[in-house]
Amino acid sequence: MKKALVFYLYGCRNAGDMAICLGLIEVLKKQNYDVTFVSRFGDAEPEYIRSCEYIHSYYPQVNVKPGIFKFDREGSVSQKLLSYMHGLCKVVNPVKDKRIKELIAKSDVVFFNGGNLLRADKWADYLRLCALFYPINMAYKAKKNIICMPQSTAQINKIGHFLLNRYLKKFDQIYIRESDSYQKISDTFPHIRFKKSTDLAFFIRDNDHAAVCFRQKYPDLINKKKSNVALILRHSGIGDIGLLPEERRRVLMKVLRRFIVDHPENAYRIVVQTEKDRAVSSAFIGMLPKETDVKLVEEHDAFLLRELYKQMQFTVSMRLHACILSLSALTPVIGIFDHAWGLKNSGILSDFAMPFVFPQNTDCVDINDLVRQLPASEMIDAKIKKYADALLNLEEDIEHEK
Repeated sequence: MKKALVFYLYGCRNAGDMAICLGLIEVLKKQNYDVTFVSRFGDAEPEYIRSCEYIHSYYPQVNVKPGIFKFDREGSVSQKLLSYMHGLCKVVNPVKDKRIKELIAKSDVVFFNGGNLLRADKWADYLRLCALFYPINMAYKAKKNIICMPQSTAQINKIGHFLLNRYLKKFDQIYIRESDSYQKISDTFPHIRFKKSTDLAFFIRDNDHAAVCFRQKYPDLINKKKSNVALILRHSGIGDIGLLPEERRRVLMKVLRRFIVDHPENAYRIVVQTEKDRAVSSAFIGMLPKETDVKLVEEHDAFLLRELYKQMQFTVSMRLHACILSLSALTPVIGIFDHAWGLKNSGILSDFAMPFVFPQNTDCVDINDLVRQLPASEMIDAKIKKYADALLNLEEDIEHEK
């Protein structure tokens, strides 16, 4: 069996991050790979233990190894700074990392996991890129085949361009997960070949165990007498770093509240699938009329979230992977986005012909107009199959590039 080494396994705080990992496992399993992940977290960090337990609950055959660097976005400013400096020192003056070197040597192909990492316009981004691509340099020197799984891009300044250009040239194949990013990154790096695909979370499949768990865990969640609508709120900036400006946050909430007030006949389920969305979701419920049929659901298991979205008439989301998990369950979505979140949101929804809006341009947004634009589930299924095909012949793509 071929051996795949993947940098990195993400954590469970954000269900979208873990959904990418689950989809990648499915992609590699179909192509007969034995899968080993290197975690984003060190072995002493709670998120490493938590993510290992979660992966093994669904895929006991998948191997997970501790990460190279210790970095927690939830830590204090001083803790983050120390983590950045430690990582930079290791990259600038590397010692022989025997553990990672041996893992690379035993692998047939090295994969860089999908996400929204091909962006760089500030110092934190530069340091992050140096750390994340550290093992890719090792794999390149070891003459391994290296594949970058579907990524998006955002702002890239001159320094970021220099760094990314140096790293991207080392891949045998680079997949991009949506049209907007594909166009921008192809224009930015015209000498590098990219291939259009889609987000890895679309490869998650129905899971019988998850279906049973969902019914047991949420026996009264679905109102069978009404149309159920899922809402996913967000206040944070790109990469979940910091908050959007207050006025833009206010407009986002105003648009959603107006729709709910205008349609009291629906049952609304406010879904928290990222820990940072908990506070804003709870506060939003307090803004609604008391008679509203609304429930708060916090769930971080991507399989259970798919089961939830299956029960919805449609989903209104500020989170990309809520959109993707909903679409993968053939439930249409409406995107409510901020430009600060980059190209990934509009890119994915454009690819799937789903309506979306940026309310910061105007707060006179009528979600009813967007509801009328929602396509049938058959069209969603056809789009998924179309874009998924690009990732189902990884070795052929490598050979073609060579």
